[in-house]
Amino acid sequence: MSLRYPIPATVLGLTSNAVIAVLTPVTIGSLIGLITKKSVKTWYPTLRKPKGQPPRWAFPVAWTYLYGTMGYASHLIAESLSTTPFYETADQANSALAIYFGQLVLNFMWTPIFFGLKKPAPALVDILALTGTVFYMTNVTSKFNPKAAYLFMPYCAWLTFATYLNGSIWYLNAGDGPSSKIRVMIDYLVSKCNRSTPPKPKDE
Repeated sequence: MSLRYPIPATVLGLTSNAVIAVLTPVTIGSLIGLITKKSVKTWYPTLRKPKGQPPRWAFPVAWTYLYGTMGYASHLIAESLSTTPFYETADQANSALAIYFGQLVLNFMWTPIFFGLKKPAPALVDILALTGTVFYMTNVTSKFNPKAAYLFMPYCAWLTFATYLNGSIWYLNAGDGPSSKIRVMIDYLVSKCNRSTPPKPKDE
């Protein structure tokens, strides 16, 4: 069947084999991590951190798992694309793979921006775009391959948490954080949210 915007065969080949599909994001993500390793050890510890900050060792463990699961999910999507007899399913799978490779670019950009350039604000813009893209990708995937969509769910959860960490670090560190006007606006919105939260009933 002829798709409107088919994935190039070379790119599609990265997901056709399960091992290659898993190793591609794991390997590239690990290499990027090695490049910014010095900044992680020297600059990052000097930053003020928000509540809930995990230990440093948790990040490579989490990302290795997430890169592996998203890689395998991309292989399942590629299988759906190559085996389905239905045009609609093939079109959805093709779109999901295109989004998958797009989010990989956003993902691989984040570490050099945050740790390499030491710029939490642009990194926050990147991770917000990444998180929205991954949630959309998961929704598209759920329409034709629930198993692959399920594998993306931990990724969605982690990105939500990582966005909180990135945003909080941007806010808490004056040199890289928001301007005074934006900070006042954020504080005002937070205070309004706190006031709108009903108090917990006291134990009698």
